[in-house]
Amino acid sequence: MEHVVPLDVIVRIDELRQLKRGWLDEKGEAFDAQQLDWVVEAFKNFYPDQAKLPYLFPTPEGNLLAEWSLEANSVSLEIDLSDRTAEWHALNLITNGEETERIDLNESDSWRSLGDTVKKLGGVSE
Repeated sequence: MEHVVPLDVIVRIDELRQLKRGWLDEKGEAFDAQQLDWVVEAFKNFYPDQAKLPYLFPTPEGNLLAEWSLEANSVSLEIDLSDRTAEWHALNLITNGEETERIDLNESDSWRSLGDTVKKLGGVSE
């Protein structure tokens, strides 16, 4: 079943499409439109509806940084758009326990697992 792409993901991706090369103090790469289309499609097709959405930020290298504030956890996912992999980092703010993992986002199950982990850490959308 196809999911509905959350409007805030579409709006944020559209904002990122507007960034031109040099957007950050003469540095900062512009985004490739096809790579951003892939992100929208991945959220639409694979990210669970009930999982809290991340805040999306550009990186100077032309990648995406997704961040979640989840109860006692600060979570980030740096997405390398060129090879569709990501670095997951979760920090428990109470215990200072850290978790890191490299994720292959070419696999639909990786997106589902990502969403399930977000939900498990307290990121259930209202």
